[in-house]
Amino acid sequence: GCELLSSINNKHQKTGLTKKRAKLFIKDFKEFGLLRKQIVFASLRYQRWLDLNSSATYEAKGEIILDLYKDYNLQTLSEEYPETRLRFFLMTVFKDSNNDLRNELNQLMIQIKSDLITDKKLETYLHQINEELELTKAEKYFLTRLVFDHVNAADYAELITREVGDKGLLDLAITIKDSSGTIFTIRPAFHPKEIARFHRLLLEAKLDVQFETHHQFLLIFDKTNNLVGGVFWKRTTNEIAHLEKIAISVNYQKKHLSIKLINELYQRLKIKKYKYLTVGFFKSELFYKVGFEINQKFGGLVKRL
Repeated sequence: GCELLSSINNKHQKTGLTKKRAKLFIKDFKEFGLLRKQIVFASLRYQRWLDLNSSATYEAKGEIILDLYKDYNLQTLSEEYPETRLRFFLMTVFKDSNNDLRNELNQLMIQIKSDLITDKKLETYLHQINEELELTKAEKYFLTRLVFDHVNAADYAELITREVGDKGLLDLAITIKDSSGTIFTIRPAFHPKEIARFHRLLLEAKLDVQFETHHQFLLIFDKTNNLVGGVFWKRTTNEIAHLEKIAISVNYQKKHLSIKLINELYQRLKIKKYKYLTVGFFKSELFYKVGFEINQKFGGLVKRL
């Protein structure tokens, strides 16, 4: 930075390279880091598409940015530069959003780039954005796909808030269909009554379990909000989660709901940076179907996420 400033002379200033601009460049670089060429090329292609399709719906915009994210292999880039996904969204679908939202997301990007934000802090931060800012339907749509990268453009999904202790955390409710096309919703438990209903369902399935404070729940509801199944799990190490039990109500079995529920749990655990999901040696036929296997390093079965 100092070398750049000291090298600027009158000749450079005539071409527009002033010390003021150089200082601004250095400040931006320190805050936001180097802008990678894949992000630039992907963003430029999005803009070219938008110029030809200026009246595109936000669902169409969501589809094109998710395609570009894959086409330019930005997921691999984000492994080294974790702010990649947020930066790409800011340069495309959030480009014309209100200033308050852009400022909050920019500050969040700086913290992610500097590795100053934990997963729990990130959830709290995003919850505050969702709750405190007046977001449009399109902005909520893009924020959902920013946070939960396994949600496709066509999936019906919405951000939900659940209270954990004295904190509000942002989470996801996603709509799925069973093998006959009936619609269900997968989401975490909202309140203790839902957990109690799930406990009764487990007992009906002859699974005598005891819930503990560290257990977490992912439940399935029908269109009238009746609980039809669920799974509960716990963290065992920073990289390993353990699936305790899964149960589907008798009236809803043989509709592939167990497989859809486990696959959704996979995606959510991947977002939380887990690398393995273990399970006891029960219902082994089901778990073999969804990628679990025997591994000499683990008891029971294990799935690499």
